[in-house]
Amino acid sequence: RAKMCRVYTMDVEHTKRLEYVPHCTRVENFVTHNGDFDYFILNGVTYDLEIVQIFLQTVLGPMPASVDTCAIAGVVDVLRTQGCFGLSARYTICLGLSTSKMQMNGPFPDFAHFETIGLLFEEVLGNMLKMTQFESICQQDDVRRSFAMRVETKLEEGRFDSMMEPLLQWVSKDGEIGNSVFD
Repeated sequence: RAKMCRVYTMDVEHTKRLEYVPHCTRVENFVTHNGDFDYFILNGVTYDLEIVQIFLQTVLGPMPASVDTCAIAGVVDVLRTQGCFGLSARYTICLGLSTSKMQMNGPFPDFAHFETIGLLFEEVLGNMLKMTQFESICQQDDVRRSFAMRVETKLEEGRFDSMMEPLLQWVSKDGEIGNSVFD
């Protein structure tokens, strides 16, 4: 499904310097499919199509049809995160952790929740760009790790407890439930 997302692109402003600013833009994936989608393997566990479809309905909402092409499109919707911190946060919970699985216990946060988490990443990115180049964050492991640690520090502040609460069945601050956010 198409949705409006905050996405980072590289825009050259009138000053001829690169500015990293998010823009609300329509994000939509198109799938051309010729074959069968019978299962998906996640963290060494094989999930059949029926489980994948239930998982996708939990994460993305109702599927327009129960055909395997809709499941492929749904998986692509979860996998495609380029430029959007909200989509990346959702991907991490769904598929990116070593404890991720396609069988969930309880409700899953809506995308607006992940966009709110994405705003924290944007805030940290904005502060880091005052001190370093974007390319350094992308290409240097120590700088990228510093970025992640700064976000983690923000998430550990008590004022963000309500933001983390719906995610505690998948992650925790101390790693005892699932994974810690940045393991």
